[in-house]
Amino acid sequence: MFRQQYGPYFTYYPYMANQMEPLQQQFPPFFPPFPPGRQPVIDSGSALKNRTGPLRIRFNRRFSRVPTVVVAPFWRGQNSQVAFIETITDVTTTGFTVVSDNAANNYFVNWIAVSQE
Repeated sequence: MFRQQYGPYFTYYPYMANQMEPLQQQFPPFFPPFPPGRQPVIDSGSALKNRTGPLRIRFNRRFSRVPTVVVAPFWRGQNSQVAFIETITDVTTTGFTVVSDNAANNYFVNWIAVSQE
């Protein structure tokens, strides 16, 4: 059978009419599987960033382990991109810090935090 490997996670099996085999794709999980007995805990929010420099954002809950945090900018009412990337500089069980020179009264940092409890 013909098989091509595309990177470490994506395997492509082409359709072969004589064997009637469909395409099959294998993708990596977005997060590692949680061990038995552990459940994902997710918190999210949005914080106004109206001054340049660091901004400390507190979670809505306290995590028992340091979570993985992802941030994304949201510039309400603007039809252009932001000038700087938000950089996460510190993550604890109670919050995290982002740093950039982006700031406006309509500029927000959207975030999501994921951990296993």
